Amino acid sequence: MDEIIIPRVAIHMTWRCTLRCEKCGAYIPEIYRLGLVTDYDYVEIKQSLISLFAITDRIRVITLTGGEAILHKNIVDLCEFLLEHQEKFDRVDFQTNGSVRFEDKLLAVLSKSNKFQFFIDHYGPDISTKVEENVERCKQWGAGYQVRKYYGVDAHMNGWIDWSPRKEKISKEAAQIQFMHCANGRPDRRPFVIYGHLLTLCAMPYCRYRIGAQPLEDVLTLDLTDENIPAAEKQKRLLEMRDTDFNPGCQYCCGIGVDPYAKRYPAGKQMER
Repeated sequence: MDEIIIPRVAIHMTWRCTLRCEKCGAYIPEIYRLGLVTDYDYVEIKQSLISLFAITDRIRVITLTGGEAILHKNIVDLCEFLLEHQEKFDRVDFQTNGSVRFEDKLLAVLSKSNKFQFFIDHYGPDISTKVEENVERCKQWGAGYQVRKYYGVDAHMNGWIDWSPRKEKISKEAAQIQFMHCANGRPDRRPFVIYGHLLTLCAMPYCRYRIGAQPLEDVLTLDLTDENIPAAEKQKRLLEMRDTDFNPGCQYCCGIGVDPYAKRYPAGKQMER
């Protein structure tokens, strides 16, 4: 049997965030408004990864995200766990919004491997207030980092796009075309996301489910921690998700990801709390 290699898996650590970005792709301001702000249980996350590692040969990139992943109380524990399983992945990207100071314990873990790297999103000095300090601390500890400048005339990706859900569900046929043209639909780039015990394909359907914009049954999922599902069945479901030509969640997506000329908006613009 060929090796099972997954291009990218994100681990959604928490819905908590220090910012309230107007065009947030995870709909964080709405999550706060609805009172749905939670952290995922560390033991559950770890068990999901153990299960995923058992049914795959390699993951190219693991991304730690949220919300603001650095706020999770067990973030250092998770990084230490990943250090112990470096043979299963090529790289860990740690996404952060530049508003939280990197603590020594976290830097100490990330400095132990060149497979770990901070991606520090800089939304301007009035929003991402800890960027310069965190860069210096990364240098002191020898931790890998990149700064993505999201403000000014040379903003990364020219800003953000609007991922607001569709007001009406589109047909399966239209969604299928949309999926196969989207960056998230390309077989070699499909991003999986872990939400606690659930593995999903593409973050957007589950995020829309969280705010009530689409039903859970239209989210492709695999329960990684269900002990009643044999490993072989989990692997089969994973491969079906990896190789599918249709994601039902696309029926609720605005489809903006397929448009290279989509309108861009200032990244990180803050809403009133």
